[in-house]
Amino acid sequence: PRFQFSIVYTNDVMGEVEPCGWFRSPLGGVAKKSSLISKMKKEGRKILLLDTGNLLFRKPPQTETKRKDALLRAHLLIQSYNDMEYDVVNVGEKDLMMGIKFLLDMTQKAKFQFISANLLDKKTQKGVFKPYQIKEIAGLKIGIIGLMDDQFNPILQEKDPGPIISEPISTSKAITRGLREYCDLIVV
Repeated sequence: PRFQFSIVYTNDVMGEVEPCGWFRSPLGGVAKKSSLISKMKKEGRKILLLDTGNLLFRKPPQTETKRKDALLRAHLLIQSYNDMEYDVVNVGEKDLMMGIKFLLDMTQKAKFQFISANLLDKKTQKGVFKPYQIKEIAGLKIGIIGLMDDQFNPILQEKDPGPIISEPISTSKAITRGLREYCDLIVV
């Protein structure tokens, strides 16, 4: 079939690079994820590879040692996602743990697009990231919209008062209306 493809997505990685969970059947981890994606590609499957957010951090680091560890993990995850050829990563609230400037700097190292339709700069009221990305796969144009929950963690807001989050439902509806004429499929 002409339009056959798979959407593969990850979420809430939260800086974890090793498998976690019960020792007999550990879940996740960069190596396991990379192996699965590589296998799918070797089988000739067309995939749209997405991360829905909260990729980089679990919680704010409390010590300098934990901060350095978190930074190393964040860099490793960006490089790993580059190697796996991720298409798009939505910005999650926990991705902002080290501040918006840090995240913007990290996006410069990424070969994939970070998106968020409702993360806005408080001063300009404009989006901090591209609101969506259009990818063509298996003959279809697919619009991918990135959204965050509008219940912003007050601790993050105190740390970095620059970003604000607009209401996601109305934001999604407005962007979807605009994308319909350009896309065959829209993923939110």
